[in-house]
Amino acid sequence: DTRQSRHNFHDFRELARYPITFRLYYLLNIAYGLLDPWALLCLVWLGFVWLGLAGARPEWALPSAFWFLAFAGLNLFLNRVLFGLLEPVMNSRRGREVLLVILMLALVTMQIVIYVVLPRWIKIIRPYLGKILLTVHEMLPAGLASRGVTGGTWIDLAIAFSGLLGYGLIAAVVLWRQLRKNYLGEVQSEGPKARGALQMQPGWNL
Repeated sequence: DTRQSRHNFHDFRELARYPITFRLYYLLNIAYGLLDPWALLCLVWLGFVWLGLAGARPEWALPSAFWFLAFAGLNLFLNRVLFGLLEPVMNSRRGREVLLVILMLALVTMQIVIYVVLPRWIKIIRPYLGKILLTVHEMLPAGLASRGVTGGTWIDLAIAFSGLLGYGLIAAVVLWRQLRKNYLGEVQSEGPKARGALQMQPGWNL
């Protein structure tokens, strides 16, 4: 059936039904991440950033290519891990509603912080805010990749490499655990849960 085959292609978890090894299932899941529109958009954006860097600093083109590829590979792992974490939430109506409420509250909170809190406290927190943001940036994958590109010492290169490698190993282990559950048959159902009896509760439920 063509429609069933097309459905199985879009729902990657259906591959676990076929007699393939878990190692192949793991590799196919990572490769399938390259077909995700958001992952492709990030790769295209990262490629144009590298082209701009190569045009502005030709001597950085070849050394920076390694760090850009490492950063892209790490993003691919993080993309699959994030979708694996959100998948159980998005498979239920209550989960989607809770996620939408959280996003709306986050947007409102950002507006309050930008237009109400910061104008009043910017003079006090400005000396500390820059240092905090810089420290956080240096600890994140983007900051580590940037340190690898612009770092002039072996210490900078070692910190950048070990940091990206550590993030990659953690993401690989988390993804391994997520896919292992699906491979062993713990597949989330998109339909409603079966109940033995219909329980009616009077009152409003918003």
